[in-house]
Amino acid sequence: MNKRIPDKRWIVFVSIILVILIADQWTKLLIRDHFTVPVRNPIHVIGENLIITRVENRGVAFGIHFPGIHIISYVGFLLVIAYLLVQYRKEKAFWVNDLAFSLIIGGALGNFIDRLFRGTVTDMIQMGVAGYYWPVYNIADSAISVGVVLFFIGTIILDRQKKHVD
Repeated sequence: MNKRIPDKRWIVFVSIILVILIADQWTKLLIRDHFTVPVRNPIHVIGENLIITRVENRGVAFGIHFPGIHIISYVGFLLVIAYLLVQYRKEKAFWVNDLAFSLIIGGALGNFIDRLFRGTVTDMIQMGVAGYYWPVYNIADSAISVGVVLFFIGTIILDRQKKHVD
């Protein structure tokens, strides 16, 4: 019987996904348990620049909503996850891209779980300066954003390494 032991790369990849997923779902649960909608008493962490609040996002990214968007988002989610998993297996092992893929998949799973089981995504972090605010977001959104930036950085680094080898 040939039991294949997962390599370290795969274990780290899955572990990061699980950490993001658990942190995201846990913070959303805390917010849902402690804040009603509409929020009457948000927590001002850094004055008016960083606020903990609660928003239930019924749309997709940045609250975009139109009939049928949820079906499109489910199909899009499955396609993105499949693509990332194929890319992960295909990519040259590089820790920056591994981290990027893990963050994107963990964040996508966190928001997908909310949308699938609750019909909305709970957002809670509001940041801004001088009264101008970024849309309210959550841990999953942060992981996806950081993952995308890291993926671009990793791609640039790998491309430069490839040019030096050629």
